[in-house]
Amino acid sequence: MSADWPVRSLSEIVDFQTGRLDSNAAEEHGKYPFFTCSPTTLAINTFAFDDEAVLLAGNNANGVFPIKYYQGKFNAYQRTYVLTPKDKTKVSVRWLYFRIKHVTSELQQMSVGTATKFLTKKILDAYEVQLPSFQEQEKCAHILWSLQDKIELNRQTNQTLEEMAQAVFKSWFVDFEPTRAKIKARENGQDPTRAAMAAIAGKTVDQLDTLSPEQINSLTTTADLFPDTLVAAELGEIPEGWQLSEIGNEVSIAGGGTPSTKNEEFWEGGHIHWTSPKDMSNLTDKILLETARKITQAGLDKISSGLLPADTVLMSSRAPVGYLAISKIPVAINQGYIAMTCEGALSPEFVVQWAESIMDDIKQRASGTTFAEISKKNFKIIPVIVPDADLISEYTQVVRYFYNQITENLRETKTLSEIRDTLLPRLLSGEITLSEAV
Repeated sequence: MSADWPVRSLSEIVDFQTGRLDSNAAEEHGKYPFFTCSPTTLAINTFAFDDEAVLLAGNNANGVFPIKYYQGKFNAYQRTYVLTPKDKTKVSVRWLYFRIKHVTSELQQMSVGTATKFLTKKILDAYEVQLPSFQEQEKCAHILWSLQDKIELNRQTNQTLEEMAQAVFKSWFVDFEPTRAKIKARENGQDPTRAAMAAIAGKTVDQLDTLSPEQINSLTTTADLFPDTLVAAELGEIPEGWQLSEIGNEVSIAGGGTPSTKNEEFWEGGHIHWTSPKDMSNLTDKILLETARKITQAGLDKISSGLLPADTVLMSSRAPVGYLAISKIPVAINQGYIAMTCEGALSPEFVVQWAESIMDDIKQRASGTTFAEISKKNFKIIPVIVPDADLISEYTQVVRYFYNQITENLRETKTLSEIRDTLLPRLLSGEITLSEAV
């Protein structure tokens, strides 16, 4: 099959445009996508394009050139390429996306520059591809895109679940909304418990009547766990009965190390997960399931903190401070982490959201000349409000469901990505037929 496909340079089949804006033109709550050379899609309130296109970064300090597909109104950075077919009856945009995505590493090798790597138009113009028939392109893209769609759906679902976890923590343990609702209701001669139930459910008091008896019973049980009084404390008012502590008194805190990379005995054939903050830099969710490198038992013996159990909360302590995840695998860590093992009242789900909620404070406690770093000593003394144990348990039950679903979605995404990445080169090269791929 592929032997019959004509070879064409990209300049023969694709029109190249670029945006005209600086990357700082992004607007936080913009209406349209704004594509820059960053992996993250930004937003903006103006659009310069209204098309189906492939977006390819033209420069990157690390020589990584993100590629994206979009259909609709959007804008682009001045060094972001906007690729559209010269003839949309001969080139499928979705096929083009996968075709270029497949050769990204090859394009990286062709890029020029030292401090910053550039993909020049000359490089892209001359790059040659085999061009199947439009019908074959569409069928190929359909198979790959169905996998991509499910991967994207999992990503969006996980983002929503994470936002829900954050919202529950903020409502219960930062803003004290159920307790404040009880106080206000009592002052107004209303039912404090129903007011707290409404705050927990995100509904009005009247809307509670639409809930099932089971939901009402569950909300009542949870509402009863919240105090109805705020008392003065060092950090300001907190619910009565809750304790002000230091995080070092509530969790076990550890750092790590790196076995000598010059000693193959520590690395060769290793099967023990070992992580550096680089593993966290590409995480889209606060869950760690895999590490780029593994060490041997001899390597593990060189790390004083040893093998940390699953459900340890990891936070990068330098370069940069603030990556967060719950490790779902036993793992050894390098010196760029603060690890929190939750053996007391505070659960991993509580601790990871607590750290997220005070990240600005954590970063302010970091110091250093070459790069900011927060030491274990400075981290241990950070204040933490410790609610009643039954309420922590209730919160954990709610939020653990979210994180379990996130974890399952990530595992499914990993499998789908492996299938996609296996099919991609074989479909694009004609090594397997479309019927064989289905």
